[in-house]
Amino acid sequence: MFENKDLCAWMEDAVRHIMEHETDGIAIVAQSRDGELFTAHFNVGCCRKMEFASHIQIDAVHDVLEANGYVKEDDD
Repeated sequence: MFENKDLCAWMEDAVRHIMEHETDGIAIVAQSRDGELFTAHFNVGCCRKMEFASHIQIDAVHDVLEANGYVKEDDD
């Protein structure tokens, strides 16, 4: 079931970070190989969902800027 060692290591790091920082709201978004999307939320209301979505959009814009040489990987 858990054959993807890279994914397992990433999940372990993510869960460790969540637990160490006493997170009180969590959202998970995933996509299967056939394109199906899955979302799950714990203690996340409407406003927090919008805030989380905004952070994902900002990450995507940063990736595009980085890919086109406008920012470097370590620029924040």
